Amino acid sequence: SSEVLSRCSQSRVKLTMIAFLLLALWIQPTWTENYKMDSTQLMGIVNPPPPVIPNEAYFDEAMMRNVTGYTDEKVVLHCIVRKRGNITVSWIRHNDLHLLTVGGYTYTTDMRFKATKDKIVEDWVLVINPARKNDSGTYECQISTTPIKSIYIYLEVHEPEISISGSPDLIVQVGSMINLTCTMKHFSKPPQKVDWFHNKQLINIETSKGGVSIMTEKADVISSSLLIYGANPVHSGVYDCDLG
Repeated sequence: SSEVLSRCSQSRVKLTMIAFLLLALWIQPTWTENYKMDSTQLMGIVNPPPPVIPNEAYFDEAMMRNVTGYTDEKVVLHCIVRKRGNITVSWIRHNDLHLLTVGGYTYTTDMRFKATKDKIVEDWVLVINPARKNDSGTYECQISTTPIKSIYIYLEVHEPEISISGSPDLIVQVGSMINLTCTMKHFSKPPQKVDWFHNKQLINIETSKGGVSIMTEKADVISSSLLIYGANPVHSGVYDCDLG
């Protein structure tokens, strides 16, 4: 036979009756008020929210709170502030509590980070270009109101993964079929095709002597299978797959 190889106290206090009565009278209004508030909550009565202060800056709740990015590509985080007035908008990275931007100024030596502004919609944008896997985490957009207000955006940066199923070494019998499956995931755009290589040489089924086929399925996870019928010693070697 031949071998074909392939490659996450109770405390005690004594009080006189007079002192006790005075104490009880003093605490009664507060205790009664709190008791009434708790009772309304138990009955399902919801107290109205505090009145909105005119012209006070606030965040647009329609903003995306979870953002997905991909390594080596640009990632954009949005922070839309309504009625901003003269307040300052800042971006903070929570992984290390690093101040990234204040207004239109960048406060990091990492040149991948940049602050931009869309004046029409009051969108204070944090751009990371290109993104890295370790950029994943929570980012805080903060406005300098009194008290300070913040909104949190979670970024997850995916790193493309390409793998061939099975162990690094595959042994098959002469005359049998070789079946290798390449899996690709975490790509921002589906690849146009998947190429297979044998000993670093592109496998072209059109020029092959026959017995070779490639089947590719495109979905969230891309799967490509290389089928070689009638294995023989010339098929020994290293197999790789890559984006076409």
